[in-house]
Amino acid sequence: MISRLRVILKEMDPALVDCIKTGNGSAAFEPGPDVSVDLYEFEKHLRRIGRSAPCTEENNKSFATALDWYSGDFKLPADLKNAVTERQTRLLREDYCSVLYRYLQYLATKEDDEEIIYRCRRGLEIDRFDEKLHLMLMEAMLRTGSVSDAMQQYRHVSEMYYRYLGIEPPAGIRDFYHSIVTSEKSMEESLQALCGELQADSLKKGGAYLCDYAAFKEVYNLMMRSVGRHDFKVFVLLVTLMQPDGSDVEPLLLDQSMGTLQQVLRQTLRSGDVIARYSASRFALLLNMKQPDDSLIVMERVKKNFYRRVHRSDVVIHYCVSCIEKSEENGHN
Repeated sequence: MISRLRVILKEMDPALVDCIKTGNGSAAFEPGPDVSVDLYEFEKHLRRIGRSAPCTEENNKSFATALDWYSGDFKLPADLKNAVTERQTRLLREDYCSVLYRYLQYLATKEDDEEIIYRCRRGLEIDRFDEKLHLMLMEAMLRTGSVSDAMQQYRHVSEMYYRYLGIEPPAGIRDFYHSIVTSEKSMEESLQALCGELQADSLKKGGAYLCDYAAFKEVYNLMMRSVGRHDFKVFVLLVTLMQPDGSDVEPLLLDQSMGTLQQVLRQTLRSGDVIARYSASRFALLLNMKQPDDSLIVMERVKKNFYRRVHRSDVVIHYCVSCIEKSEENGHN
């Protein structure tokens, strides 16, 4: 084990080899005066600030320095990982998060949103599913006037939850999205600037409208208000990828196939139609049609275009159709 460790340290920096001290049947790592170890430095500053003391004007620099020294989980070869290293990794991450949360609370009192954004981004590199950090990041973006950045961050988080966990983002993040879209700041913009932004955004996006599920529900509610006043019907479709026997598709293949299906849907459907990722294997659609059969014709075209690109027999499309007006539902393979 000691020989293996010497080899690893030598690959990192030859000077580190001299930090291994042996004697009396034992070995220890003792960094020289010119060697700084991030773990030791982090723990040193952690002892200085404590595990529960708040960040204040007097100690905030120690908090920032501790955060700077933390560089993430242990990067160990698979054969060196065990229950002890896993537990130590988890405890260090918990200590890091504790320091980070207390430091962010201090920054909030100082209204230092730029530093909050930086520290949240660093923290999300450690744990990309940390709801608190996502919320604090988007709030800081909004306070700095970067509404588009906050919306982009929300879309990133939403896609991440759908893609890797197959679920909606946490309620707190969804609620924040609604606070963005109803923000008074957006109401203060001039009509000319607003129209220019909307037109520019519309020109950049071709094909059907792709959005997250929260926005999809808002569009649905808007369409429900219009159904009785216009000569068209709105159809809700749930499109699922599965194996021919109805079982789930293998995760890697599913991820690739869902990406292809998303492209096909955007290119095949019309610009007035709406698409949203509903789960890891499903898309929800809103289609404006005059006749019920029209939605079936469109979906058969989608299937045809999808199978042209995915030349596999173990991935099939299943879809269900429901007319908002009549609430009639049918399933199709």
